[in-house]
Amino acid sequence: FLSAYKIMNDSIDLIDATIVNLQIEFKVSTQFSNSTLIMVRCINKLKEMFGIPMDIGQGISISAIYKALNSAKDVTDAKFVKINVISDAGYNQSNFDIISHLSADGSFIECPSNTIFEFLYPDQDFKATVIRG
Repeated sequence: FLSAYKIMNDSIDLIDATIVNLQIEFKVSTQFSNSTLIMVRCINKLKEMFGIPMDIGQGISISAIYKALNSAKDVTDAKFVKINVISDAGYNQSNFDIISHLSADGSFIECPSNTIFEFLYPDQDFKATVIRG
């Protein structure tokens, strides 16, 4: 009876994934006077969001980034979020084109099945601008 459901082989195919290092630039507004504290809070929200390594083929929701930034204490509004490929010294060299993998409404970046996104140095890869207003 169970022989019909028996696994034919026990092999696992390992495939090398292309690592694409990313950077997030964002701008938030606040009524709070200490912009450095707001910047730290926002960067900590992104560190929480991306603290666990991403899976191969896992895309990025730009809408979720806006939501995370807006949830930071004393942030009035997340005004701008931009994700860039970073290929500076110390990062993987990549020619990944974010625009061609962006959803039609601009809220999601698709990740190919043989690629993994990574924020290698979060303290450097999350670039904040804080404005009063």
